Amino acid sequence: MLLTPRIVRTHELTAADLAPIYIGTATNLGLGGPPPLIAQQPAADALAGAPPVGLAPPAAAAAAPAGVPLLPPGAPAGTAPAPAGVTVTPPGTALAPSGGGVAVVPPGSSPIPGTTTVPSAVGGPGTAGAAPGSGAVGGTVIVSPPATEFTIGGGPYTVPVSITGASQLSNVSLTITYNPGTLRIRAVQEGSFMRTGGVSVAFTQQPDSTSGRIDIAIVRTGDVTGVAGTGLLAALLFDATGAGPANLSVTGTASSPSGAPVPLQFAPPQPVTVR
Repeated sequence: MLLTPRIVRTHELTAADLAPIYIGTATNLGLGGPPPLIAQQPAADALAGAPPVGLAPPAAAAAAPAGVPLLPPGAPAGTAPAPAGVTVTPPGTALAPSGGGVAVVPPGSSPIPGTTTVPSAVGGPGTAGAAPGSGAVGGTVIVSPPATEFTIGGGPYTVPVSITGASQLSNVSLTITYNPGTLRIRAVQEGSFMRTGGVSVAFTQQPDSTSGRIDIAIVRTGDVTGVAGTGLLAALLFDATGAGPANLSVTGTASSPSGAPVPLQFAPPQPVTVR
């Protein structure tokens, strides 16, 4: 047997049907009416002459000497009184704008919807972004020799040149210097970092074994977004040819897709001695 119920006419609900019913507490159940805390509030006319909550009655306010400005509650000693016509707001109080004005919001407070917030201190801690020339860094270039000692006749020794914390890099130019009396460059290989996202890259390198210098240029052609993160820029293959310090170091510059310079930092390379 299969029964299919069908609603022929629904019940008409009123506001009284949806109103909550107070049935007392767990130890005193019953329909004795609402308690005083949630009973019907007095009419608005009865509250017309009452002072606002949290404010002293007019008699207390009149106790202050005439012409002496009042300080907000909790103001530290030595606080200057507010000029005439200026409303003093206690610390931590949100300022409600009239007609969508400007509200000053203390750090860590939520802004009032529909207002324009003004930071308490421009450029203070936690300020997002960095103004031009403020020392923002687009990454740190690191030269990482595989060991602190190379052996004459050994190798080749692969020395990675990587970057960490990169941001919006499109063009990178590096100059690596070394001691030509102890090392000889065998090859310069391209890293994979600048090809992130499948962008084509122009990689050029110009080693000079006489002066101990390697110039590298990496350009992301047709790039509009730049690359960010951590990865390998290049790998240098050296042969150890003479005893002494290797004196590896790196410098360089970088730019964003718009051509704006991106400042770089350079970690000190690990000291290498050829024996």
